[in-house]
Amino acid sequence: SDSSQDIDDAIENPSTPNIDRALQIANSAEALEDYLFGKLAESTSPVPWLKPLKNRGYLDPGKNPSPEKVSDTGYRIPFWNSLRFIENLADRNSEDPEPIVTDELCRFIESVMRYLRKNGERVDNYHTDRTIIKAISTLPGQKIKDEYIDFVGTTLQSRWEAGFIASEIGETLLPHLVNMKAERLVLRLLDVMLSYEKKDSGYEPTMDKYWLGDALEKHKQSIAELCPLEA
Repeated sequence: SDSSQDIDDAIENPSTPNIDRALQIANSAEALEDYLFGKLAESTSPVPWLKPLKNRGYLDPGKNPSPEKVSDTGYRIPFWNSLRFIENLADRNSEDPEPIVTDELCRFIESVMRYLRKNGERVDNYHTDRTIIKAISTLPGQKIKDEYIDFVGTTLQSRWEAGFIASEIGETLLPHLVNMKAERLVLRLLDVMLSYEKKDSGYEPTMDKYWLGDALEKHKQSIAELCPLEA
């Protein structure tokens, strides 16, 4: 269709007029918005889209969708389209860092972490939480705050299945910190990973047992080389 072609043109040539036209089209129908963000997930030039998306509210933490009740016992966890863009932007920025982009990623991460609904509760969406952890895992060590690691602990206390989160910690965040030799952050993350809670059956780890074991098994050697006694 002409609409999807206009979006394709904007992806190929992200000039300001083309981007404005594509966002206007995407705003007219949910299917076209899905199409746009599917393309942005693969774009080799996501940076020109950052400011327009931010200015139009696509990166507003209030857009992070809450779980939706679909039956007496069932819930659906919606996926926030903007995450496709953020993941691509973060991955490409890690390969060729631009300080301005890194700072904008940090602002996005912090806005989502700190956002609370009117009832004072955070949005418990494991899709979003997983993307935030992936984005943190692309940042240089000096940009990763203690608050970011503490947020990881918050995500593990989700009322939903936290396997998505636990796998991301072991697959991306822990090795990223170890590879940067960020000893203090590694130890802080280990505190999070090894936290536990008391249940009727006894003490249970907060992090999924399988992914906890997997992460420690894969990275114990590199952790031991970095900070053996402290760990």
